[in-house]
This record gives sequence, C-alpha cells and structure tokens, in this order.
Amino acid sequence: VHTYAPRTVGITTVDADIVRALEAAYVPEVYATWPVRPAIDLITRAPDGELLAPERLLAAAHRAFAAVGHPPTENASYTLHPGTMGEHYARRHPGRAFSLEFRRDLLAAPFRPFAEMRIGRAQVAPLGAALAAAVAAQFS
Repeated sequence: VHTYAPRTVGITTVDADIVRALEAAYVPEVYATWPVRPAIDLITRAPDGELLAPERLLAAAHRAFAAVGHPPTENASYTLHPGTMGEHYARRHPGRAFSLEFRRDLLAAPFRPFAEMRIGRAQVAPLGAALAAAVAAQFS
C-alpha cells in the first residue's frame, strides 16, 4: 500500500533543482492545471501487460472499493516496473502480492503539500474496511 499526491505534476527532470521545480508546480494557480490522479489505483501489471496480482483479489478489490464510493482503476498511474519492490515481491510470491495507491487527499485531513499531515480516522476506516473485505474474500 502506498499513497500519492492528488495531482500528477509535470516534473520531467529529477536533478539538483527538483525542490524548486516542485515548489513551482505546487503554486496554487499552476497546481490546479495538473491532472487529477485516480482515487485508488491497483498496480497489477508489468510494463509488458503481464498480470502480476491475484485475479480473485483484484475482482474483490474492485467490488469492495466501489461499494464505498471509490471504484478503482488499474495501472492508470504506472505499472509494476522491474526493479521496484512491488514487482520484486509479485515475482517472488506469484499470485500472493498486491500493490495499490491511495490518493493522499482521501486520507489526510486536509491534504497539504510539503507539510506534515494528519490522517483522518473517518477517511481511513471505510477504505481499510474495503481492503480487508477484499483480502478476506480471496480466502472464502
């Protein structure tokens, strides 16, 4: 499980000026122009399209997150790129590894870039329950 910022900012180069580039991308008028990321993205496939997540768990996750008002996407943000821990565990434990992203503004009350944020129990509870239900459904 991982979280990401609500919008994809247009950072193309990570170098010594990354902090300045991020600060510029998060100026409110600029930030509002960046595309909104999916609320929940299930990261399930290798770049070549190979499914690396358990199919039964994916189906259950789709149902459970949709039931709490957040139907997930799959691989809309990125795939399980070789060299990442998600890809490593998915290959090491076939059919038993599952990666997903939650958009941080669904969890933080409120989302504030570059600041420590409090995670809201009311926001997390339905998402955690949905994830637990999806995992439990895989074994029933």
